[in-house]
Amino acid sequence: MKRIVIVGGGVAGKTLSSALEENRNLEVILVEPKEYLEAPFAQLRALVEPKTFSPLIRRKFSQLIPQVKHIKKKAIGIKEKKLLLEDGLALDFDFLVISTGSKFPNWAYLKSSEINMKARQKEVVYEANKLKNANSIIIIGGGSVGVELAGEIAYHWNDKRITLVNAGSRILGGLDEKTSRHAVKLLEAIGVKILNNTILTEKEGKWVDAKGNLFESDLVYQAIGMSIDSDWINEDSGITKTEKGFIKVDNTFRVIGRNDIFAIGDIADIPEIKLGAFALKHAHLMEKNINSLIINPDAKLKTYKPRKTISMIPIGKKKGAVQLVFGHPHFLIAIKQKDLFASKIL
Repeated sequence: MKRIVIVGGGVAGKTLSSALEENRNLEVILVEPKEYLEAPFAQLRALVEPKTFSPLIRRKFSQLIPQVKHIKKKAIGIKEKKLLLEDGLALDFDFLVISTGSKFPNWAYLKSSEINMKARQKEVVYEANKLKNANSIIIIGGGSVGVELAGEIAYHWNDKRITLVNAGSRILGGLDEKTSRHAVKLLEAIGVKILNNTILTEKEGKWVDAKGNLFESDLVYQAIGMSIDSDWINEDSGITKTEKGFIKVDNTFRVIGRNDIFAIGDIADIPEIKLGAFALKHAHLMEKNINSLIINPDAKLKTYKPRKTISMIPIGKKKGAVQLVFGHPHFLIAIKQKDLFASKIL
């Protein structure tokens, strides 16, 4: 029986674990410190609806993948064909799949380190109460997270002063101009003030722009600074990373230089926007390749073609900005608004 070890229980890791758990020719082990999976694309709605919506966006791995052995430890390195864990433990593997994803060091709420599900819910309620009691809010970052956060807050509270501060010339700079203009229209309609070409820095607990102008607010959210969670991978692991921490892979997700290690999800050096929907596709292709390798170690693996940029960004609870390959059918945001796609992974 072959053993596959999956590091990271996010969208990609959980989906692959679930797809492989019934394979009797394979021992599947998930290494993930948390006891639960939280839908990452539903966390901002949870912040404004902590008691009703928040409990619906996470479930324990013991319920989601009951046949998979779940080791609640942190991975700290790789040595030959062993995954090194905290407390001096090590796991042998035939195949290793890395899916530790990304993190937001500037805003811990988005990538919480809380391992207990009930404690995480308490953490959300605590953060939500701070937001509820704030009269003025500054959101730094005009990407999808900042835009969605501004929309959620403004939709739920029309009396809060919300300022979205963006370093670039337009919000949603990674998407096309039509999507950006539509998002501006929706945000301004619910009272969000947008400041482009503005960079704020914190000095002695206060936020100022390049000219030294002071920006005062009850709350400041830094919706910027996403980084890749690959710091734990040691230099002698045989894994090559880019300057930004992405793992270099070929078009089968096999790590360059290692025949027995793969990387999927945000952490893989695939030239496409990082989306949960694409992480799902990575996991399903990885399942097919793992199954092929079990039968034949020299099997020809299926290849992945990077997806073109798409996006569905809720702005408030009813509207949003949609960019698909074929156009901008903004009305389709209604599909996502039902549960923000949490049910697709839970």
